[in-house]
Amino acid sequence: MAVDPSNPPLSSSPPAMSPGEKRHQLEHEALPLMDLVFAVARRMVGEESRAEDLVQETYLRAFRSVEQYRLGTNIKAWLLTILRSVYIDSSRHVQARGGAHEQLPPDIFASPERTDLAIDPAKFMSVLDLLVDDDIREAMLQLPDIYREAFVMVVIGELPYKEAAEVLGVQEGTVKSRVFRACQSLKTRLWNYAVERRMATPKS
Repeated sequence: MAVDPSNPPLSSSPPAMSPGEKRHQLEHEALPLMDLVFAVARRMVGEESRAEDLVQETYLRAFRSVEQYRLGTNIKAWLLTILRSVYIDSSRHVQARGGAHEQLPPDIFASPERTDLAIDPAKFMSVLDLLVDDDIREAMLQLPDIYREAFVMVVIGELPYKEAAEVLGVQEGTVKSRVFRACQSLKTRLWNYAVERRMATPKS
């Protein structure tokens, strides 16, 4: 049967990309996000040198997995998923060498996870902008891991709650609850820092 050139048949899927094309596309989409991935890593671990190591390993793993890359992938969520995996592996290595094992926060099972809590990242970042980086770093590091990672994915990484839930492997409501608790804790700690530095007036 002849094919009408003015009405070509529809393709069921986009043409396959060669390994070179995949790598080029991955570089095009992933490299501009390196600063954001670093910002998330730095808030997770608090140390620039360690954050740089995590980012380097994240990108190495991403490019080693170039065959798994698909056009249209949510590249930011994919990179942050890899970053979290790298962070977990790094933390396990530290524990294996005799580092402290973090305890779960006492309130983690105190009440059911709520699904109606939401934080406006832009508004919360305006709170962080009031204080020097060392204060924020100290306050962040005092958060339990499960709260800190949810916070950085949503507030620093700017992932929607649904995407953050996929990265963290939990329910969306759990992410909202953990971000809420992280923000409540940070607000208290950062307010105290601001009062100590006379950047704010103590509440009467």
